[in-house]
Amino acid sequence: MNQLEYRKAYNLDELISKIMSGYKKDNFCLYTKEYESSARADLICYLEMYPVISDDDDEVYPEFVINNSLEL
Repeated sequence: MNQLEYRKAYNLDELISKIMSGYKKDNFCLYTKEYESSARADLICYLEMYPVISDDDDEVYPEFVINNSLEL
């Protein structure tokens, strides 16, 4: 089975098609640079790890997400 890649740009339509055709990644969050109230097929998104919760109850996002100004 083919694997999806972290930190690679996918458009949402492509990502959905890959998942439906058997591509997988066990544990990921979907991030984007463009906040949209509704999803578009051409929305560029990235797969990355979930944020972790610090001892102060703050969400700590992966470095790639921060460096590229991505949002959940």
